[in-house]
Amino acid sequence: MVVVDRYSQQEEDIMNKHLLPVLSAVLALSSLLLAQEPPIPPDPPVTPAIPTTTRENLQLELQQTTLNLTESRVLRLVNRIGRTYRFMNIATLTTAGPSIEDLTLLGDFSYAAIDDDVLGDDNARELSGSVYVTGRLAEDFMFGLGISESYFHADGDLMKLRQRMYTLDGFMTYAITDEFSVGGFLQYSDIDIENDLVPDASSPTGFTNIADQFNRYAAGLLGSFRKDLDVVTLGVTTSISGFNKKNVDDLLDDEDAAWITIVDVERALTDNLSVDVFASYYTLLDNQPVNGVKSDGSYWSVGFDFAYQMTTSWFVSLGYETQLAYSNYDEHRINAAVAYSW
Repeated sequence: MVVVDRYSQQEEDIMNKHLLPVLSAVLALSSLLLAQEPPIPPDPPVTPAIPTTTRENLQLELQQTTLNLTESRVLRLVNRIGRTYRFMNIATLTTAGPSIEDLTLLGDFSYAAIDDDVLGDDNARELSGSVYVTGRLAEDFMFGLGISESYFHADGDLMKLRQRMYTLDGFMTYAITDEFSVGGFLQYSDIDIENDLVPDASSPTGFTNIADQFNRYAAGLLGSFRKDLDVVTLGVTTSISGFNKKNVDDLLDDEDAAWITIVDVERALTDNLSVDVFASYYTLLDNQPVNGVKSDGSYWSVGFDFAYQMTTSWFVSLGYETQLAYSNYDEHRINAAVAYSW
């Protein structure tokens, strides 16, 4: 027993003197290593964005924008035929104004703030101006010839679009009775899209230039009714029209054909000042899907105009209109006109 105790004591002394310090050092080193955070791996290299828009997508976007602008020109022409020229003579009901048979030179100006979801731009705008000459032939016929220019500017998510449109149009109406007339119109537009490089996955360079120049035709038939009531004058104009046509032969196709109806109420406020409140309804007759998606085929446009007969020859008006129930296109427009009759 003495021998065993002696050797046990020696082993314990060796462990305390040599092994325990080594184990403590190993444990301390392990704790230190475990406490350190692993190094952060470097960020992966940034891969340049690859354009996903193709030339076909770009063409569809441009086609839809052209459709919106050309249908707007037709709507404004129908509005002008059925309402504006009639509205110009409201003040003469109570004053000695010029006869409607006389020639009239009309200049109108328009500015629109547009939210175009197709282009991804909520701050697009259009500025337009027109000059028209109107008059009467053989008592019952009314004619009009005009030229207009419009400039559309959009800085969208897809592209920066700069588009000019030059339009020539003419119309003629025949008064069947004092209250009802029928007629037709023809319109020609030359459209110029300015240079701009936009992403294009189908192009070897990854970009394409959207610059283009082309023309479009529009034509339609219309009927206009006017009834003088005790306090106000009620007007209704309706039209079947084809627009955005690439050539004259396509004017009778049902594609890009629309039915437009305008109802307006006119009231003389003073001998020289009058107001006209109107609502326009527009609907496509054949609303086909584009790229699998149907656009809004119908919408309303509402607004008002104040007109002032300055002299027997001079007339001015100022008004506002906006579009309703059009999910991918919103417009707020200011209209102004000045006319001289002789």
